[in-house]
Amino acid sequence: MKLFTTILITLTLITSSLLFADTKELFNRYTESCDKGDLSSCNNLGNLYFSGLLGVDIDYVKAFELYSFACDRNSFNGCVGVAGMYADGKGVKQNYNKAIKIYYNACESSIGTVGCLELGHMYLNGQGVEIDYEKALNLFKKNCDSGDSDCLDYSDLYNKLCTTNPKPFCPKSKS
Repeated sequence: MKLFTTILITLTLITSSLLFADTKELFNRYTESCDKGDLSSCNNLGNLYFSGLLGVDIDYVKAFELYSFACDRNSFNGCVGVAGMYADGKGVKQNYNKAIKIYYNACESSIGTVGCLELGHMYLNGQGVEIDYEKALNLFKKNCDSGDSDCLDYSDLYNKLCTTNPKPFCPKSKS
C-alpha cells in the first residue's frame, strides 16, 4: 500500500486505541464486531494484521481475507485494501490487472477517490500499464478535486510536467 493509505490506517488505529486502555480489548472488540458483520471493524482488523500495529503479528493472508470480506460487501476501504495487496503482492499473488480493475471501480464510485490516487501511481510507475503521465495527472487531479486528500501528488507531477516545458495535455493553470 502507498504512503497515504498507510498513514490513514495508522491514524485510525491510534485514534481507536486511545479509546481502549488495553490493546487486546481493542483487538477483541474488532474481532467480535467483524464476526457480527461490521465492515469497519473487519477493515480495522485487516489493518492490524497488515501493519502489525498494537502488537498484532503481521499476517498478510488474514489481512487479505478480511479486506476481501469487506470488499465483497461493497466496503470502499476493503476494496482499496484488496487492490493494494494485489498491487504489492502481499498475502496474494501479485496481479496488477486485478489491482487496476479494483482501483478503477473505486475511482469511478462516488464514495471516495483514493482509488484514483493509487491508479494514478500505477500509470506513473508503469505497474501493469504503460507509463502514461497524462492519465496519471488526470487521476491525481480527480483525487485532488474531490477533497478526499491533499493535492501533493497532483502538484508534484504538474510541476514536473507542466511548468518548465508544458506538455500538450497540461492544463493552463494548476487549479
